[in-house]
Amino acid sequence: MRVLLAESACRHGYGAGDYLAVIRNPHVRIRSRRGLRGVYELLGRNDGGNYLHIVIRIGWIGEEKVTIVFHILRMSDAARRYYLKRVRR
Repeated sequence: MRVLLAESACRHGYGAGDYLAVIRNPHVRIRSRRGLRGVYELLGRNDGGNYLHIVIRIGWIGEEKVTIVFHILRMSDAARRYYLKRVRR
């Protein structure tokens, strides 16, 4: 699967390395709260210990499955509490 970063993904100072770090570490994947198909929110930590909230879309370009990263930003306090409850189970 190929990973593409949208221009909006790096606006908060995080990049592709942070996305890959969240995927490697324990994380929580949530379906879009807005009901969008193929859109997910990832809650996790990067290698620097920052709590990150990442919004992705999984889709197809021709025959190839791709992940498009739209936003990588710092988690809110409420999202951090939710993440910590889910990861500790």
